[in-house]
Amino acid sequence: KRKMVIWILDLWPNTIIDLKILKNKYLIKIINIIVKFIYNNSDLILAQSKSIKEEIEKITNTKCIYFPSWPEEEATKSEVDLVLDLKNKNKKKTKIIFTGNIGEAQSFETLIEAAKILKKLHSVEWIILGDGRWKKNLINLIKKNDLNEKIKMINAVPPSKVKFFLDQADALYLSLKNNDTFKKTIPGKLSTYMFSEKPIIASISGETSKIINEANCGFVSEAENYNSLANNVIKFVQLSEGEKKKLGMNAKNYVSKFFEKQNILNNLEKEIKNLIN
Repeated sequence: KRKMVIWILDLWPNTIIDLKILKNKYLIKIINIIVKFIYNNSDLILAQSKSIKEEIEKITNTKCIYFPSWPEEEATKSEVDLVLDLKNKNKKKTKIIFTGNIGEAQSFETLIEAAKILKKLHSVEWIILGDGRWKKNLINLIKKNDLNEKIKMINAVPPSKVKFFLDQADALYLSLKNNDTFKKTIPGKLSTYMFSEKPIIASISGETSKIINEANCGFVSEAENYNSLANNVIKFVQLSEGEKKKLGMNAKNYVSKFFEKQNILNNLEKEIKNLIN
């Protein structure tokens, strides 16, 4: 007799269908039935993006509200640890940092192709901080394309250490593969990136692209379009320090307005009280 509230961060089975992990049509049908059953037997559904909310409302009559991710507090308030200083720190280089899961969904092939185009631009250095199932593939692609001097890999660190790396970035990188499901997704790290007051460089389509453009906080190209990504990096490098700082400030202002943790939780509290009453 308890009330059931469920927070949907990814659409299922859509995600694994679009990644071509699940192809069996009978299994897809079964999972769709299970998902609908879960939705119908919940009392309130929290959707991580507005697009996901729309998709859920096509499946069930259960009340669904928009409930986005807020910035990770540990990653935005951690203390500096000089032991974790980036190797070969060079202020003349433009450091573009990615943090988080290194998986198939993040389309690192796009980053590799863009890095190949930018290879002669000696002032750009990519730093990948994290771990994941696709990490070995990425390391092999870096070696194969002779990009070791352009792309640095750093093992995952605790959330309390992440801020130190974000602080050393000139821009933060965000990417997803180009498919219908990911166009409806807002990666959880977006709000953390924006709260760190750094410009965003993204290779992503759909709702996340709209947010970055609306916030005017960086450069975004269509998912998997490595030529556009490379062009955006060149545009970013050519900006003045003042222009870069303004993009970072725009990011912080936007996330503070639309992804503020207490406002999101206050809204949830109201919904839960209504549910109980």
